[in-house]
Parts: sequence; structure tokens; C-alpha cells
Amino acid sequence: MITYIRHKIQHNLIAKVSCFIISIFIWLFVMNDINPQTEGTYTVPLTRWHAPDNFKITQADESVRIKVRATRSYFIDTSADDFRAYVNFDGAVAGEQQLPIVPVPPQGFQVISTSPESTKVTLEPYVTRDIKIDLIASGAAGRGLSLDEMYPETYSVAVTGPQSVVESVSQLIGHVELSGQTNDFTIGVPLLPVDESGRSVPGLTIAPEKVMVDVFLKQGIEKKTVPIQPNINGEPANGFKLGTVSMNPARVEISGSRENIDGVNSISTEEISVAGENSTVKKDVQLILPDGITVENPSVTIEIKITSTSISRFMDHVGNQNGNEGAA
Repeated sequence: MITYIRHKIQHNLIAKVSCFIISIFIWLFVMNDINPQTEGTYTVPLTRWHAPDNFKITQADESVRIKVRATRSYFIDTSADDFRAYVNFDGAVAGEQQLPIVPVPPQGFQVISTSPESTKVTLEPYVTRDIKIDLIASGAAGRGLSLDEMYPETYSVAVTGPQSVVESVSQLIGHVELSGQTNDFTIGVPLLPVDESGRSVPGLTIAPEKVMVDVFLKQGIEKKTVPIQPNINGEPANGFKLGTVSMNPARVEISGSRENIDGVNSISTEEISVAGENSTVKKDVQLILPDGITVENPSVTIEIKITSTSISRFMDHVGNQNGNEGAA
């Protein structure tokens, strides 16, 4: 009798467990039909993890596409703002390298893929270098006066920035304005980093950003008007050539002592590159002033026409045809 009861209880328990398992499968089947698994893709901005200090970081990708899977209900209240993705800088070294992208989805989502899986990153160290100061006087001092000497409080200043940028700097330019000055004076002069061609070099820290300069004037100013010579370098794009060059102004009045201006017959501009150009180049450029020479305005506007060689050949051909017809 006891054995019979035991078998009866076991049979009922097995039946109940079987019913429970079947109920779970039915529930999963129904829920999967109501709330099925689905896939989606989100574009997520990249952040940086453990990025090193004292480096300029250049990163090829600023965002990543993350493909994920989850039940449909999870997608309803989810947007790209709920996802995170970062570039892992652990182990990164100076130079160019591929670093992995790590996606971080919200709870309930499974990451299927990321595009891209890694990104190209360049780490360039920051360096500091002492660079010499070059003072340039502009404007005309009071009547009968000219520049004698200028003495900065220091002759070089520390410049900090990415190594390649710092290495491109040839000097620090400081413009000293003389206009209207009738006595020796001291002035704070901002410093501008430039390369060998006189072009400004951005993205640097200069300490200090300006220096104090003692300026001394002297009697005996002379004036002279000379032409401006444009300093044009480079070759236009294939199929194009240099056309006419115009400047405003074309001549400039220079000031200085007699011994300084006697040997000056023209004033050159800073370098103007037309390399690879295929259309008119127009820009404001600075004049390159010899020592002891000043001008009222050290800037000139230059316009360089770039013409197509095919058009020139066509016009020559038309001219030759017209000439032949006239001769006939």
C-alpha cells in the first residue's frame, strides 16, 4: 500500500513538472511571437579612454556604427544617446597606430558588430623650444624723426606645442608701431610665430605672449617712394599659367635715415604661393622691410590672374587665322 502511494505521488509530481515545463515553452513561444528578437543600428560618438596627456591626438574616426540585437520592447524607449563607445588608449605609444573601439550598450542589448572595429590614431608629443624674436617697425614717427634702435626685454621666448608645429617656426615677429611718436618710448609688443615663408603658425602657446620693447628715435628722417615687387612662388595646376599681376598700392613711401634708404630701390612682399592654383589668387600680404626702413602701412593687396593654357592657345589660333585672312 505504501509503495503504491509512493508511486502515485511520484507520478503526480512528474506530471506536474511536465506541465510546468510545457507551460514555460508555451509562454516563451507566445512572448517570442508578441515581443520577438530584432536588430538595430545606432551611430554613436567616440570618446577617449585613458588618453595620455602632453600629446596632440589626431583621430581618424569621430563616431562608430553599432549593430545590436534585443527584444523589440527594448528598442521602444532606446536612442543612440543611451549607447557609449570609446577608443581604448591603454598601451598607446607616440606615432601612428590602430586602437580598438569598445562599444558599451545599455542593459538588454547584445552587440553584433561595430563599424569600424578600430580607428587610426596619431600621438604627437608636445615640446617646448626657445625661439628668437624679430622686431619690425611700422608707421612713421613724428616729423623729422626716424627709428634709431629697439631693445626687447628678452631676445627669445619659449614656444610650446606639437613637435612638428614647433619645428616649423623660424622666428617670432613683433610689430612696433611708430606712428605719431615724438620721443623715446617703451611698449608691450605681441609676438606672432611664423615659418620661413613668413606665414603665421597657429596652435602654439607662447610664454610670454608679449614682450616690453624700449624704442629710441633719432633726428634726420628721409622719405622715398619705390615700387613694390611681388614675391610669387610655385607653379599653377596643370593646364594653367600665370596671368597679369596687380597690386594696391603698386608703390610705397619708405622712411629712414639717408644711409638706409639710398640703397633701397624696391620693396619685396612676403612669399605668395600659387602652387596648384587654377583660379585667381587675391590676398593681403606683408612687405618685407630692410633694417632701418619703415612704411606707413606694411600691407599690400595683390591679385594674381591664373589663366587656362587651352584658352590661350585657342585665342592665339584665332589671332593667327584672322591674320592670315587679312594677308589674303
